[in-house]
Amino acid sequence: MTAPRSVLDILTDEGRWVKGVAATNQGWCLAVAVVKAGRTAHELRAVEDAILVLFPERFNATAACPIIGFNDHPETTFEDVVRVVKVAGV
Repeated sequence: MTAPRSVLDILTDEGRWVKGVAATNQGWCLAVAVVKAGRTAHELRAVEDAILVLFPERFNATAACPIIGFNDHPETTFEDVVRVVKVAGV
């Protein structure tokens, strides 16, 4: 079994990160990148927890996927995504 990769191995730069869609032929949203990196449900929760701590105003606990809500929030930048990934340790 292959060990999970870091999400930042997938979202290598701002050009590989997308908003408003799950994925394109150019990149992925944060939620898809986490799954694509081979991360577990526990690690998805770590990403949600990091969003809640770092950007509580962008966290929607009632959303089907709070990670997507954060990713697509108008104020979210690639730098914010990187910060969340680093704090979550994924």
